Amino acid sequence: MNSPHFDESDLRHPGDKYIFIASVVLNIGLMSAAVYLVANGSDWIKSHPFLGKWAEHLRTLAIFAILALPASVLVRNSRRGLIRQNSVRLSKSQFAQIYDLLDSQCRKLGLMAAPELYITNSAISGPAMAFSSWKRDYIVLGQSIVESDAKANGDVVAFIMGRELGRIRLGYTRLWKEALLTYVLKIPYLNIPITRVRTYSCDRYGAFLAPEGVRGLVIAACGRRLLPDVNLEDYIKQAEQRWGLWTRVAGAVAEKPPVLRRLKTLYQAGLLDLESDLRRFRRQGGTQDPVAPGNISRSTGTGTRK
Repeated sequence: MNSPHFDESDLRHPGDKYIFIASVVLNIGLMSAAVYLVANGSDWIKSHPFLGKWAEHLRTLAIFAILALPASVLVRNSRRGLIRQNSVRLSKSQFAQIYDLLDSQCRKLGLMAAPELYITNSAISGPAMAFSSWKRDYIVLGQSIVESDAKANGDVVAFIMGRELGRIRLGYTRLWKEALLTYVLKIPYLNIPITRVRTYSCDRYGAFLAPEGVRGLVIAACGRRLLPDVNLEDYIKQAEQRWGLWTRVAGAVAEKPPVLRRLKTLYQAGLLDLESDLRRFRRQGGTQDPVAPGNISRSTGTGTRK
């Protein structure tokens, strides 16, 4: 399936910019509070007896908060050195099939040069992550999602790699954006809105660049080892179900949206084709009963903008 009526400008989630602006305002407020505590904290804290016993701890935290920004510059540039020493860099002569996937995605986006691409066993904790350093963009794939035969799960790698290429294209790895969100991104619950909307935006890139890569999202729910045994037709149907109040509440306070919610959102946006996926997976061993689109609307894959 292709998305002929989508272009790259449609891939950023509609709420992304607004949540970014609100998060920047909140971040500036937190930074101002940290500076105030360091400069005038003693007198202010003493005037609030409840906080008095925590005075030194609060001042220490405020100092760390102020130092977080310059420290992030050091971390960004030293990280690439560590990753290069603990990873295998992909190229036309090293895992060429996977490298060619990235190359084709870059061409689809009109990029003249692809980011550096690495596979690692230990340099990152998740399945994949994109980073930027001084004049360098690079994507790191965890070995947990890569098979020695790229044909076995090329769709999975393509979707996940597309998400990370999107992270770079959306500017999430840029220093100035990290600087503007230094505190918000690290504070639990305050980081939920920006983290969730960025997840949706990256998913949209993954679906656009790998329109048959739905397994690249399902793997987040079941892991690589169980993925071949998942009845994908049945799992996709679960995205149609209506969820109860507590299920919605639990999903709303999670840092990342639930996988089924992310899947349903992509079908609703027309970036993945529900009917095509159901037919494809039914032929590969799912149930033979026909299924109606149900609650998932706008899923014909026509690429209608949302």
